Amino acid sequence: MLFPNTVAVFTNTSFARALTPSEKDLYPEGGLHILLVLSPSAAPRRLTPSAYLTYALHFTKSPRRLSHSFLAIANTLESKKYIFASRLREIMLNLLPIRLWIGSMLFGTIGSPQRPAGARVRPSRVIKGPCHVNELEALEYISKNTTIPVPRIWRTFYYHKELYIEMEFIRGDDLSTAWRKRLSPEQKEHVVQEIARYIKQLRSLKPVQDSIVGSANYNACYDGRLGSSSFGPFQNHDAFHLFLRGGIPLDNSTQIFGEVVTRSHMRRYKSHFSHADLSLQNILIKDGKVAAIIDWEFAGWYPEYWEYTKAHYNMLNMPDFYKLFTQYVPKYDEELAAERALWRLYDAPGDALGDDGDEVSE
Repeated sequence: MLFPNTVAVFTNTSFARALTPSEKDLYPEGGLHILLVLSPSAAPRRLTPSAYLTYALHFTKSPRRLSHSFLAIANTLESKKYIFASRLREIMLNLLPIRLWIGSMLFGTIGSPQRPAGARVRPSRVIKGPCHVNELEALEYISKNTTIPVPRIWRTFYYHKELYIEMEFIRGDDLSTAWRKRLSPEQKEHVVQEIARYIKQLRSLKPVQDSIVGSANYNACYDGRLGSSSFGPFQNHDAFHLFLRGGIPLDNSTQIFGEVVTRSHMRRYKSHFSHADLSLQNILIKDGKVAAIIDWEFAGWYPEYWEYTKAHYNMLNMPDFYKLFTQYVPKYDEELAAERALWRLYDAPGDALGDDGDEVSE
């Protein structure tokens, strides 16, 4: 039996009992030792793990009891390792601002200079934050269910109630830089084909229900296109589309947003998993291939057209990329036209509706 942060107590029959208050005073927290109780009235004897094993080997005749003894010591050692890991985690959490500051001095920040999103803290690691929990959910889900290259997560921290993720730093140029400076025409086509294969993997994933809109774990979503706060989840696309229209009923949609929005929102779609921010800055290239896809904070379950339309949001002036992109991924041009109408007329509906976009009703 384990007594967290203190000791384990065993009798000569591999039976454990709790420490009495006086025994706790005799054997304070912190030391790794084993108390051997030879009889109910006897005072416990303090033994090191090796001494206890010696005792067990010489005096315990039952193989079953002996295996219990080894297991008990292994569990005790594991408990101490857990205590050490917890204390190390606490120390690292307190050092987080210092690590970020030193990392930014030595290796530089990540993200844009205007809005740094963290810093490299080692040649092979970055700490990103504050992060939305959606990004953590998506990275864990994608790494388990696909072969898409994403940064490996090393640990997470909650500092002043904000999430920070320590993850692998993957070297490479963002696709916009590589496209302009390094990639040959053949490599460009190969990269777009790779991206299309990864999108196909995302689209092959199955949600718990066909028309749900939510994060990887079916919680609230976050997408900068829809506002600065989380929204949803939505149990069906009608509710999601109503949110996009700011609560405007479908009967009045044409008058306000145009017929293309009404037609798009009347269609039936499946929900597919989407990165939802496949801008060229979020695709890293090394040696002419996709090295990683990063920045998964917008990812989640959306109507099947969402990946295609969001890839055109805040487009760069790189028409040859988008021409290839539309050749290799499923196209939703009418939905793109509908989204462009909404971008122009009613972008970021979540900011107008507040934090409870899932409560909009027709």
